[in-house]
Amino acid sequence: MILALSVLLAHATSVFGTATGMNGAATTMTRESLNIFVWSGHAVFAFFILSGYYMAMVICQKYSKLEDGTKRFYFNRALRLYPTSWVILALYVFYFIASGTPSFMLLDSAPGKEWLTPFAIFSNVFFLGAELIPFKDPSNWDLVLGPIWSLSVEVYFYILAPFIVTRSIRFIALLALASGILRLTLYHFGVAVVPWRYFFFPSDLVFFLMGVIAYRLHEQVKDAAWMKLGEPLAAAALFGFIAYEPFWIYPDLDQWQCWVFFILVCVCTPFLFNLTKNSKLDTFIGQLAFPLYLGHQLVFSVVLRYYEGPLDKAVFSLAMTLALSIVIYFAIDKPLEAYRKRAWQAKPAPRPRLAYA
Repeated sequence: MILALSVLLAHATSVFGTATGMNGAATTMTRESLNIFVWSGHAVFAFFILSGYYMAMVICQKYSKLEDGTKRFYFNRALRLYPTSWVILALYVFYFIASGTPSFMLLDSAPGKEWLTPFAIFSNVFFLGAELIPFKDPSNWDLVLGPIWSLSVEVYFYILAPFIVTRSIRFIALLALASGILRLTLYHFGVAVVPWRYFFFPSDLVFFLMGVIAYRLHEQVKDAAWMKLGEPLAAAALFGFIAYEPFWIYPDLDQWQCWVFFILVCVCTPFLFNLTKNSKLDTFIGQLAFPLYLGHQLVFSVVLRYYEGPLDKAVFSLAMTLALSIVIYFAIDKPLEAYRKRAWQAKPAPRPRLAYA
């Protein structure tokens, strides 16, 4: 949730401004006021690490042991992502119609962009290829609703994950090394973060694989006594890092200081998972992170256009986004939860598919 909030804070500042004012509005809800200093780009890559860890866990522990486990994994991931996304997409369309806002979703694209409209609609509905729309032309961001581009990168990893996470650690490490070398080579030669080091999946793959490696190594030492002792230390280290403002002064995502943060996330993730896995409150909060991440920019647009109340617009937007996330969770995601769980409660596969080495 903290990672989703960091993205929300970055967008709130760009939409509502700070105390100096912007767009006729201002907000006091900033990184400084909440002591969440991690930048949005770092948060996205940290989320990729967490995603790699979690996907490795569910595939190795569940889906790799089932007949048709790969198909069940794909089906459950689709059930987790698409219903929530489609509800928010429908709300976007309703907002465009109600406010009279031109949008490609209403087949009302800007002149010269008509040829992109079919692909843009497909990408916003199914995620795939969304990061390619503004790859060369930043003005094409108008054809991407919210942070859909990151879900496109995420889906690429989901497609590959069943064929990667059960391979030997050596294979996974070599794949991560290749992606990391590609990424740092681009950085060394001054290639801009956007798009090649942000939207380009081969250069982002290293973060997912860092999470996979963290899980696989954790499985080898999970019963060690020091694992339990490391849980509060990992939480303190990571949250202290996020709240330590002097660290977050580096403009690029690949300076060595930024990699210190990424490695810290990788190392701390197994400890944090063990610390919080039995907490119903933490699970509930985690369930809200996805709709909050997807829906906050829609709420910002509605608030900026219609809200004239006394509350700080960003604070009001956060409250409304949380309310929307809670409604989506109880109305859509929770009813599907039992169905998703049944997708892996089936006859085990006749032979194990893990290849630990």
